Amino acid sequence: MFMDELDAVLRDQDEGLKQLFEAGLALTLQVQDDAMRAETPEARARLAVAFHRLSRGVRQTAALRAKLFHDRQRAAREAQVHADTRRNADIAARKSAISNSVERLIETGVEDEDEQLDAYEDLATRLETESLSDDFLDLPVPLQIARLCQALGLTVAEEASPARPPESGDPGAVPASPVAGPVAAPWAPTTSTSTPLRRCAPPAEPRVQAAMRLIQSFSTPTTWSAGA
Repeated sequence: MFMDELDAVLRDQDEGLKQLFEAGLALTLQVQDDAMRAETPEARARLAVAFHRLSRGVRQTAALRAKLFHDRQRAAREAQVHADTRRNADIAARKSAISNSVERLIETGVEDEDEQLDAYEDLATRLETESLSDDFLDLPVPLQIARLCQALGLTVAEEASPARPPESGDPGAVPASPVAGPVAAPWAPTTSTSTPLRRCAPPAEPRVQAAMRLIQSFSTPTTWSAGA
């Protein structure tokens, strides 16, 4: 967006300088023609000074137009470099994500080590070829993974459903793990039908406990022995 606005401003400036250059050039040529037609040396000298000043302004206008033209070219190159860098980074990130997913499927789906190495090489070649296409960043990642798996002869397993305790009349329920137990969704509130929890008083501090024991020792009657 910023580069588009900058390019529009530079185009407007160039258009204004173009009109100024053309008007200044026409006036300069007219003064030069008047100087050539002057009848006296004094008039010719006066017009020569005016011609010199006007021609200098025309040259400066031409130089400024050339500078703006080079600025536009430099801005366009920088914008292209920035766009290419960002696209290359996005392509590299997507290639890494796709490669990691398919490599895990190769590890679990191909048992022979030689066949695994061949599958890795084939994956790298196919993924590099696909990354060169213009729509590589436009396609959904799951579709690209499925297409590569199909080309490599891999089977994509469906994602496991989250475990939940089986209920009566629900044959599709997945039993929860006997070790970990059912995992509640992080957004689900925790409910219980047992006795409500009671807020327990915090334990007394060690100094408070020592003071209470000291008071109890003074309040307890002491039994003296006969030989004391």
